[in-house]
Amino acid sequence: MPVTFGKVQKMGTCKLKVWRGKEKTGPISEIREYDKDHIFVKEERMPDGRIKIILKNKKTGKISQVEKKK
Repeated sequence: MPVTFGKVQKMGTCKLKVWRGKEKTGPISEIREYDKDHIFVKEERMPDGRIKIILKNKKTGKISQVEKKK
């Protein structure tokens, strides 16, 4: 997109000849339970090989993490 000074550019719709995507989609993410008290948020692999699991407490909403070794 070219840069213009002094003017506001607006995003517009794009007309495609053929749409190859889905017409309707489901939710982007789903809730995964880790255990009865926590919801799984994400898993991260650290440079040294450890795996961190990020969890959210269902009742308090507090974020915590659990580490797994190699």
